[in-house]
Amino acid sequence: MATFVELYSYDEAIEDAWRVILTNGFSDAGVTATAYIEQSDDVKETPFVDIQMRDSVGLKQRKLLPGNIGMYNTWDAHLVSRVVTKRGKNSNLQSTLIGIIRAQAANFAEIFDELNLPFHTMLDMRDSGLHRGVIVDPPLDWSEVFHHVCFSIRDQAW
Repeated sequence: MATFVELYSYDEAIEDAWRVILTNGFSDAGVTATAYIEQSDDVKETPFVDIQMRDSVGLKQRKLLPGNIGMYNTWDAHLVSRVVTKRGKNSNLQSTLIGIIRAQAANFAEIFDELNLPFHTMLDMRDSGLHRGVIVDPPLDWSEVFHHVCFSIRDQAW
């Protein structure tokens, strides 16, 4: 059984699981890249992927706890994977990294399991957009891959 803090720190749990999934996916594909949680103190070398959960919205589904307390149990959010590369050095990896991210997301039901996400379950994960940009100094290219996700707290975690 998890604490309320563990159950409601779902952004950290999902971001960390996705970080591990992507880093392993890059390695399996023979690509040298690392995924990070965006708000971290890690020193990052390109190519890398920053992960951030945005726009979490609690849905009407609630878990009824003893004392008739209804706690939010299911959410919709955006899981954003920002691919960052250095122009003239490794920006040719943009499409490859985006492809790996999309392939991993397409297999979400198998890769988000109880081992990497013990208190939460990923109910749905689908493509929701791609944004691109450039940072002039230093010359970096970035692409944000958006996934709409729906997730809930596992019944056994309560």
